[in-house]
This record gives sequence, C-alpha cells and structure tokens, in this order.
Amino acid sequence: MFAHAQAPVRIGIAGGGTDLPAWTKARKGLCLSLAIATYTHAVVITRPDGKVVASYKHLDEAASVTEIANGLIRESALMHSFVDGFEVHTLSEVTSHGSGLGVSSSIAVCLAAAFARLRELFDRRKPDTLALRAYCSQAAWKVEIDHLLRPIGRQDHMAAAYGGLRLYAFEGAATRIERTFGVEDANWVAEHLVLFALPEGHDARAILTGVTKPTQLEAAFAAVPVAVEAIEKRDPQALGTALQMGQDSKRLIPGAVTQRIAGLVYEAEAHQGVYGCKVAGAGGGGHLVVACEPEAILDLEVALEMRAVRVKPDMGGL
Repeated sequence: MFAHAQAPVRIGIAGGGTDLPAWTKARKGLCLSLAIATYTHAVVITRPDGKVVASYKHLDEAASVTEIANGLIRESALMHSFVDGFEVHTLSEVTSHGSGLGVSSSIAVCLAAAFARLRELFDRRKPDTLALRAYCSQAAWKVEIDHLLRPIGRQDHMAAAYGGLRLYAFEGAATRIERTFGVEDANWVAEHLVLFALPEGHDARAILTGVTKPTQLEAAFAAVPVAVEAIEKRDPQALGTALQMGQDSKRLIPGAVTQRIAGLVYEAEAHQGVYGCKVAGAGGGGHLVVACEPEAILDLEVALEMRAVRVKPDMGGL
C-alpha cells in the first residue's frame, strides 16, 4: 500500500514573525499568507521486507526509522507509529534550503498527511478532508517545533494545509483562520507580485533565534492592516508599502538583512512601477518578493540581472 500527499509553499505578505513565541506569549499574532502553485510531495510505501528507506536529497536505508538521519521523516514516522517496513520519498519543486517560502514546513505537512492516510488505510476509515488539514498542520508543527526544537512559527504549516489567501491568528498555543479571501483577491495579489530567486539561500533557524523581543516585530504586525486594506481597495502601492514594512522589521533581526540584500532591495525599489519589496521568509537570502505593475517586470529583470518568477495562487491546499 502507498499514500501520496501534495501541499503548496507560500509567500508571506505581512505579519511574518508574529507567530513566534517572542510575540504570541503576550500578544495576538497575525500573518497574511498567499499559498502559491509550487508544491512539495511525500510518498509513503509499505515494504514487506521490514526495511526503512528514506529518499530526500540523500538516500538512507536502515532497519529502524530511529536510524534515519532526516529529522522530518524520522519524527513524522514515529508520531504515526511507523517504525519499520516502509519507504518514504519527499520532493519539492523549489529548493528546500533557504528559499524563504516555507518549504520544510510544507514537506512536514505532506509527511503528516501521507502517514495519516496510510494509517487510515490500515484502519479502513474514510478520511475527512477538513479534519485532515487541521490535524496535519498541527502534527507538522509539533514535529518541527516540539520534537526538532526549530525556532520557527506556525503560519507556514497553516498555509500549506489550507492554501489560498488567508489571514491566520496566533494567541499563545491557539491558532485559527482569522479571514479567508476569495479567488479574485488571491489572483489580484498574485498579479502584482513577482519573485526573484537569489543566488544563495539562508538558514532561517539561525536567523529566527535572533527574534527575542516584540519590538523587533512591531513593523511586521503593523503591516497586516495595510496589506488587508490594499487587497480590499485593489491598491498595489499599499501592497508594496506592506512588504516594505516587513523588510523594515527584518532590519532589527541580526543577520536577516545583509549588505548585498539591502543593495538589491534599494535597486529594485528605484524602478518605475515598483511599489515595495522584501526578502521572503526570515531574510538573509532565498527569494526577493516585489510588488509591482506587471509591465515593470522586464525592466527589473534587466536591472537585477535575474529572471523573474511569476506566481499563481493555490486555492486547494493539502
């Protein structure tokens, strides 16, 4: 038997970091995320020989999952009581190292879904889609945050599980969908965003350990109502302002804004039709997110000497 799961990655529009304990232990966090049609995948297959095989960017083979080096695979399997007799394959349409698009969290959601689906095949129960999404987002952040002790937030898992353009709320340990935007809203945002893949990735975990004070995230939090109003009023300039506020917040986090990135941001902003930009995710590299008019993209490609990546929204999630 086998199970396959697919989940999108995301672009954080506003509020990034306010899902971290440095903010949520005392305040309500809000993160606005757009899931995009770029996907990660996980396949789990039972094996009659009792071996465990894990295929990701490396290939591991062992007698027990406890011997598998990949933490996401190992802890996801153990959470679902799979110790031996299976193989796992994970794939991503974008690099899982420092992309700033929440790839590792998307993979964690896929692994939770694939293992849960396979367990349901054993139990002969028909899965409930909404319940599965809620379960998988929680299982995925438990693996990454509680088991692997990664200093990350929870918005990436939510975006991978639910998809679409959504505003997520975080209060202490509680997480919920605060607002769901429609397809037209998501298409409008995607039309006015473009990605540029930076030549180097970053270690998000190393950067996020530097988020220790709420004051580092105040600009990111203030960007949320600006972004929401931009969507409601179809105002691309305000959308760019929200991105820029997020970038301003990153400047208070050690290592999040290198001199090279600051130069790229400055160069991109100088072009007509560009309203604002920020580095995706924790910062430090990965992807540059630019809010602009579509006709400005070609000029940007020439100026930055990088190829633009247009995005499409994913409305289906896991």
